[in-house]
Amino acid sequence: MKEKDKKFAFWKYDLFPYILGGEIKLIKDNGWVEIKGYDGFCFRQIKIVSLKEGLEIYNKLEELKNKRQDMLELFDEKLRLQFPYFFKHSDEK
Repeated sequence: MKEKDKKFAFWKYDLFPYILGGEIKLIKDNGWVEIKGYDGFCFRQIKIVSLKEGLEIYNKLEELKNKRQDMLELFDEKLRLQFPYFFKHSDEK
């Protein structure tokens, strides 16, 4: 398959960012897709784009996921500093 003909699909997922994606290996007659690297699995796609566009979107989603994780870690640290007595182990005084 020529590079310009390659496609990328996105499907819903239960963890943030609630979307996964990958390069399409096969589009089935029912609209479900087989994805490279997910052998034996089929996904109900919610969006199909060119491989180039899909990789750009996927990389942006990964950046957002990493930023979110950094913010959550910062929040957790602030919470522990503000309320340390909630986070002491039972064997600590």
